[in-house]
Amino acid sequence: MKFFKVIILMSCLLPLSAFGQLNICLGDAYSNEMPPSASNIAVYITISNVGNHGVNLESVTSIDAESAMIHRSTLGNGMMTMQHLSELYIPSQETVRLEPGGMHIMLTDLRRSFRAGEQIRMNLNFSNGLVLRVDVPILEN
Repeated sequence: MKFFKVIILMSCLLPLSAFGQLNICLGDAYSNEMPPSASNIAVYITISNVGNHGVNLESVTSIDAESAMIHRSTLGNGMMTMQHLSELYIPSQETVRLEPGGMHIMLTDLRRSFRAGEQIRMNLNFSNGLVLRVDVPILEN
């Protein structure tokens, strides 16, 4: 897992020096291995905005799934429910964590089943025009 953090951090810093306009860094991306029959999978990631202006995560796409949505899990009346978010605001100089029991990215209608050690490719599309690709490692439960 440490290796992936270093790669993701390096991918954030290199474009920063090259273009001076990249203000989003991604880290700690992962998903837990699901049963082979599962057609959906939750992805967790940390999104940091190091820029001077807030930015929205407007959409997520994946070649490995039919669709991808930003969700918020909430507990109400003893039941866990998921609410679709049309976008996710990341304030300037803040970090937003998508984690179990809270916000996450839900990939639906997976094109195949994914096992521990494999990766799912996603593109995160931001309101400032930035598109970041992340290869999400699948972790063993």
